[in-house]
Amino acid sequence: MKKLLPLTLVLCIISAMFFSLPVSADTVTENDGQFEYMIWEDGNVASIIRYIGNNTHVVIPSQYKGNTVTRIEQDAFRGNTTLESVVIPDTVTWIVSNAFSACEKLTHIEIPDSVTTIEEGVFSNCTSLEEIQLPKSITGLSDGIFCNCISLKRIDIPDTFTVIGHNTFSG
Repeated sequence: MKKLLPLTLVLCIISAMFFSLPVSADTVTENDGQFEYMIWEDGNVASIIRYIGNNTHVVIPSQYKGNTVTRIEQDAFRGNTTLESVVIPDTVTWIVSNAFSACEKLTHIEIPDSVTTIEEGVFSNCTSLEEIQLPKSITGLSDGIFCNCISLKRIDIPDTFTVIGHNTFSG
């Protein structure tokens, strides 16, 4: 029994060393002073993961260090207190949940037809958002996308729409 304990400890230590070896990441995170980017190492593709600037009018870049910006990730702009307008480039295809949620001063956003997916809650609690033109490339609205957008007066919905999610316009 006494000989088994040291052997067990040695095996545990070796196992811990083996399983804690660093694993090559699929992404790298960088920033340019305005945005934090997630760069996908296997495809020259980047995502916006956080806006760290303080401008009121933002134009999202289509490229970062030769990588095409294709996504705006979850919570990337969430709760920003200065943002009033955003222009999204035509390289972006996906806007992930709550990306612009609770941007209370946001009044204008330009979404290109390249965007095929806008996930749930993307504009929820954007209480100053007055109008929006949705891209012709999407076929539905996700759950709660405009929840508590109390100033929303006009929304241009393409003819291609087939689905409107739960609580899309609640509040």
